[in-house]
Amino acid sequence: MGIFYGHRNGNILTGKTAAGKSTIIDALQLVLLGDTNGNFFNKAANADSGRTLRSYLYGENGDDGETGFRYLRAATFTSYVVVEFEDTEKQTRFLLGLAADCYEDLHYDYKWFTVDKMGIPENCFTNPRTNTPYTIPQLKRYLRDSRKHFEIIDTNRRYQEIIMGKYGAVKRKYLVLLKKAVPFTPITDIEKFITESICDVRNNIQIEQMQSDIRQYKNLEADAARTHEKVIALREIETLTEEYEADRERYRLQSYIILRALREEAEQEAARIRDGIREQRDIIEEAEARYQNAEKEISRLRREIEEMESEYHGSDIAQKQRQLEGEIRSVKKEIGGLEDGLRRAAERIGSFGAHWLASMDSIEQTQFPADTEKRELAGRMAALGAQRTASESAAEQLSAFDIKGAAREMAALREELTGHAVELMLRARQITDRIEELSGRIQNLKKGIKPYPSRVTALKSRLEAELFKRHGRAVEIPIFAELLEIRDPAWQDAIEGYLDKQ
Repeated sequence: MGIFYGHRNGNILTGKTAAGKSTIIDALQLVLLGDTNGNFFNKAANADSGRTLRSYLYGENGDDGETGFRYLRAATFTSYVVVEFEDTEKQTRFLLGLAADCYEDLHYDYKWFTVDKMGIPENCFTNPRTNTPYTIPQLKRYLRDSRKHFEIIDTNRRYQEIIMGKYGAVKRKYLVLLKKAVPFTPITDIEKFITESICDVRNNIQIEQMQSDIRQYKNLEADAARTHEKVIALREIETLTEEYEADRERYRLQSYIILRALREEAEQEAARIRDGIREQRDIIEEAEARYQNAEKEISRLRREIEEMESEYHGSDIAQKQRQLEGEIRSVKKEIGGLEDGLRRAAERIGSFGAHWLASMDSIEQTQFPADTEKRELAGRMAALGAQRTASESAAEQLSAFDIKGAAREMAALREELTGHAVELMLRARQITDRIEELSGRIQNLKKGIKPYPSRVTALKSRLEAELFKRHGRAVEIPIFAELLEIRDPAWQDAIEGYLDKQ
């Protein structure tokens, strides 16, 4: 076999005599030209070669000395010639090939096939169970199971129409010139070389037509140069677009970091408030437990008083009366201490409620949606610290108030206020940017740089304000002209003319 040496402008195929160089060239020509007649086989090595597709398939190895030939392969088998192509523009691959089912009587059946978006598979179209190439029916099933777009072609002409489209919609003359380019023989007849290899005519050389072809070729060269310049310009635009996308991604990341920091700060504040609520809840629960114990103690003392009253007439009345009165005073003093603790707890809850009411009044001025249920809850909390009637105790007020439910509602309100605070900071930053923008416009006016029309900036500000009012969060509305930067003067007029009509 020969060896390929890659080069940016082509490849060199080398090897010893009979190593198979011409066989490789013929296989490539078979797929590239879509011609099974074989009149071009082995022309790279011998212009008078008589090889055919059958001789290649069965491995013809000279005649047998009588009326036939000797073949390396005489049994039934299947052969493939497949070429893998890469579309460098679309970054995809596709296959062109020929499959031939060959039989013992030297009769063979062949089909062309094309497969899109696929390279040569690892099994090289070989049945893994029998370790033999797929027959044509098996190939159809294999391609159908692979779920790739493929086509099985019966005729050379149909196959040539398909490959000319894949080559870039070239004309049929391209296949003729490609076939003539492979044989290497010295050029001894210039006229024949021009008529057969360049102009593809047999006689009547038309010089004017040749000149027209040359001029058309020059025009095509100029078009190609202009297209190349446009491709370079488009690649520069692509580079700038990628840089813009990278900057935008960095901006999004930095914005996320800032919001994350604000959220962590708000979570820390929320944790501190939760700890305070938990501490007050523990105080209230402890006071309730002491109150219940005091009630039990009062009940016990009352029972003792009743027992003592029953024994009053049969005992030392004066001594026991003084003793009981002292115990009663002690119990009342303890009850008074418990009631003072409950009163302080109710006042503390009342101060929390008043603080939440004031905060809600302030935050409603910043477009925060009012929650009637939470406002009523804060009002009930504030009422716990107000003046009570003579017949109403702090314990009775606290026992009628759902402290745990209030803690849950206030925690939910705190989460909402934290999120709204973040949006307010973003809105403040947006307004600051607007002030800086107006300052920049003043400076630009001083320098002679005209600003955007007032209706454009007014519309931008109105949209940002309405979006913040409607959704409760800051939304940046960029001006489309600020997103474009056309550095190439050749493109500026075209872009401005297009935008002017929008």
